[in-house]
Amino acid sequence: MFLSPLTNTPANAESIETQLNLQIASILALAVDSCDVSDPNGVTTVNITPNAGGNSQSNQCQNVSISTNASGGYELSIETSSSTLNHNPVLVPQATIASIGTTPTALTSDTWGLAIPKTNNDGKQPGAANLVASFVSDFDATYANETNLPSSTAKYRNVPLSSTKFAETDTYSSATDDYTLYFAANVPATKPSGIYQTTITYTGTAIDLEPPVPVVIVPDVASTISPCGDGTGSSGVLDNGPQFSLAAVSDIDFGSSPTVTIGGKACTDVIVNSAGTAITCSGPTSGMSAGEKKVLVNGQETTAVVTYDSTNYPTLQSLTGGSGTCLGTGATPVIYRDARDSQLYYVAKLADGKCWMLDNLKYKPNGDTSGTNQPGFIAQQVANTGVTNLLTVDGTDVGTTDQTTDNLDVGKYIDPISVAYCYGNINISPENITKCGLLYNFYTANAGTLAYTDITNGIQSAGSICPANWRLPTATSTTTGPGNGTSYNYGDFAVLNASMNQGALTTPGFTTGTTGFYENWHPTGPWRGVFGGVYITDFVNQGASGNYWASSLGTAAGGRRMGFNSSIVYPGNGIYDRYNGYAVRCVN
Repeated sequence: MFLSPLTNTPANAESIETQLNLQIASILALAVDSCDVSDPNGVTTVNITPNAGGNSQSNQCQNVSISTNASGGYELSIETSSSTLNHNPVLVPQATIASIGTTPTALTSDTWGLAIPKTNNDGKQPGAANLVASFVSDFDATYANETNLPSSTAKYRNVPLSSTKFAETDTYSSATDDYTLYFAANVPATKPSGIYQTTITYTGTAIDLEPPVPVVIVPDVASTISPCGDGTGSSGVLDNGPQFSLAAVSDIDFGSSPTVTIGGKACTDVIVNSAGTAITCSGPTSGMSAGEKKVLVNGQETTAVVTYDSTNYPTLQSLTGGSGTCLGTGATPVIYRDARDSQLYYVAKLADGKCWMLDNLKYKPNGDTSGTNQPGFIAQQVANTGVTNLLTVDGTDVGTTDQTTDNLDVGKYIDPISVAYCYGNINISPENITKCGLLYNFYTANAGTLAYTDITNGIQSAGSICPANWRLPTATSTTTGPGNGTSYNYGDFAVLNASMNQGALTTPGFTTGTTGFYENWHPTGPWRGVFGGVYITDFVNQGASGNYWASSLGTAAGGRRMGFNSSIVYPGNGIYDRYNGYAVRCVN
């Protein structure tokens, strides 16, 4: 309750305003049942009779109903207790049915999975309008009952092991929303009979809207932040991170050393001005976005509109001194801005002495004439709408007769915004780019400077889609350093691979598989790699492997790339189809 004096009141009288609040609690109801058979325990059974000498596939649908009076709607999530269906009782050896992968696809032998129809065709998905695009976009539009089929082309994916949102609303509604989900399994005739089980958990969360408390956000933070990116601005404020200024209000006491949390993430390097009336802090650099956010100051909660100005960051294009001039180190990377589109990237000087991007490139080639490595290059974005087309001219399969200039010499890329692993932004601006970045074909990565008619093994592209003063890393080189040549030991990827393992610059560098080598490329290693997978005719291996184009040519059909997974790294060897969609990181 806040008290404030009224204006225009006579000197011999006094008035006081008071505020009356009526608080109505939110409630939520969640129900689950099989489509065809009502079970008081909520058990859904997929019945399969094996086909002699072959496989058998069946499915069963499940209805999930949710209702709430919450003013901000709800979120609906799903998870499983086990990725495998396990025989009950336990057999010796135990019999299981494996989960299909994260990308919706047809079930293979001895696998099970989940499907959510993504449209309301034939009334099979009443809640279609509320489905989360990142979870359902690769599913089929509708699904039919399957009973003991030898095979099926219907697409299924795994049920996540952690609670994952698949439906949500953001406004109040008195209606009950219904969702239909299908569970299916494909098993061989040799599978032991009996019950195979796991536990599926649905979680409904009511979202309450709360009135904002008047906290003023000072928008002109650029005037207090120096652009040099060296860690401290002229006012003593950390300048390499989103800057937030909060003005004091009557119900919050800043104190001398307050703790500040914005949107659930800690704000660091907090500075209180001499009058005790304002806070400036370096905000979270992961998962933060602008807009209305919950703010905690010394544990007291309020709501504030958060703004930031990405132009405060030094640009990638400003690094004109060549390799090793960036301000960040492997342990303390620095944020730089791409002047072309204001995308933000962590950058650090790594063990090889070169400055590397530590985020996947998110640039959409649009013919820029300045600020880019190869001015004027344009590429076409392929729509991410469940397409199954290669990144070729006509989108069709590339066989021995059509690997031609007409089919391969085209700039194309795709954004894996709907892929569950890639969904969500790891930097702070903008919100519509995934942590996997964009996936480019080879022609796009080198900005058209290596054509199908270029077939000499080991030659390097003359340009790339990297920012000005940056380039694609080499996978091969001469025996003395960068340049044309087929030696793996002196390529950028191979030298960095060995140097990260040794902690300092060293060559030769081509080593694969050894513990300590591949781990350096992982998300927790110095290179902060992303398991962004690959796009061929669909997204593959997201969450399982990282693949990055190099500037080095292999053959007419293939370019070279660096790749890693959970147990090995290939720092530049191997030739891969030019139409594959891989990520890009640039080196200075």
